[in-house]
Amino acid sequence: MIVHMAAIAFVGYGDLNAFYNINVIGTRNLLQAVHRSSHPLDAILIARSANVYGNSIGGRLAETTPTDPLKNYAFSKLAMEYIAKLWSDKFPIFITRLFNYIGVGQADNLLLPKLVKLYKENAAMIKLENIDIWRDFTDIRALSKAYVAMLKIRQLGETINICSGKTYSLLEAIRFCEKITGYYLEILVNTVLFARTK
Repeated sequence: MIVHMAAIAFVGYGDLNAFYNINVIGTRNLLQAVHRSSHPLDAILIARSANVYGNSIGGRLAETTPTDPLKNYAFSKLAMEYIAKLWSDKFPIFITRLFNYIGVGQADNLLLPKLVKLYKENAAMIKLENIDIWRDFTDIRALSKAYVAMLKIRQLGETINICSGKTYSLLEAIRFCEKITGYYLEILVNTVLFARTK
C-alpha cells in the first residue's frame, strides 16, 4: 500500500510554480516509478484537498459537488486528481479530499496554529482579510483513523471527502482562545478595527 500525502499544503505558499512542480509533476513521477517497479499493490491512497470546491457553494459539500478551484493551490490539487485518474486502470487508486485538519506540530503559517501562537505570545493584534470564515476542522488523530479504515475497506476508484461534518467560524476560534487565555487581541479586518466587547 502507498499513502501519498507529499505536496505543498499551504494555500499561501509564495512559489506558484512549485504548486505544479511538486503537487502535479511529483504525483505523476511517483505513479510512473511505481509502475516501473512492477510491484503489486493492494491500494494507493492519494490525499488531496477540499479546496477544489472553491467558495461558491455553502452548506455541506458532497463528493458530487462540482469543483470550482479559485487559486493555483486548488488548481494543482485538482490536477493531481486528474493525473491519478490517468493511472486508475493500472493501479488500485482512491482519492481523499481533506478539509482542514489540526494537530500538534503544525506549522504556524496555517490559520489556527498562527492564532494560537499569537495568543501564546500575547501579541497586540491579528490582521485578517475576512473574519466571516467558516471551516470544518478534523483532529489529525481522527483523520489517521479514517485513513486506516479506508485502507482496509479499499474503496478503489472512489473520491472520498474526509471531514468532521461540523463547521466553526474564525470568530468562534478567536473567542475560544480569548476564553482559555483571558487575553484579548485587537482584530484588524481589511484595515478596519473589528469592534467587539470583552
